[in-house]
Amino acid sequence: MEGKSGLELLEIFAQKEPISNRVIVISSHVDEANQIKGYDLGVSNFVQKPINPKILKSIMRKNLKMLDQALDDNIAFKNLILYPGKQALESNVGGDIKHIQLTYTEYRIALQLIKQRGGIVAKEDLTFSGKDDSKEMSFKALEMHISYLRKKLDLINGPLIKAKWGVGYFLSDRFKKEAA
Repeated sequence: MEGKSGLELLEIFAQKEPISNRVIVISSHVDEANQIKGYDLGVSNFVQKPINPKILKSIMRKNLKMLDQALDDNIAFKNLILYPGKQALESNVGGDIKHIQLTYTEYRIALQLIKQRGGIVAKEDLTFSGKDDSKEMSFKALEMHISYLRKKLDLINGPLIKAKWGVGYFLSDRFKKEAA
């Protein structure tokens, strides 16, 4: 990391935009001074190596809940507006405004995709989007929910949900050719 520690990089990032519970530090050097510095920067948690996957997943679920609760405003991307309080999407294509209601799982998937602004969201990250935040949904169940969400986006001429094979999903313009 170019001779910088993770906390030094976080200091640089925090100068540009508040971190506010979006970072989990995984380190073998979790001492009091580093924890205090990290928490002051806005780090959510520290996980000491060797990593216990169950604890890490639990921390990730907690962070996702906190981030969801912090979303008071509508979230916009391309021609979509997501209304967190209503679990609804709105599309405005050439002045033609269309609304759709989402299930809780569809809303959580749409939220993660929209927040990435066209970037890829890993399948593993989307598996925590189900109704029961205490466990992951299967990839098969995720694909089913993605299919339902795709159909709803088609109804309102929203962006397409595309898959990057073996990686995850992303939102794309309806008529844009993607680079392979």
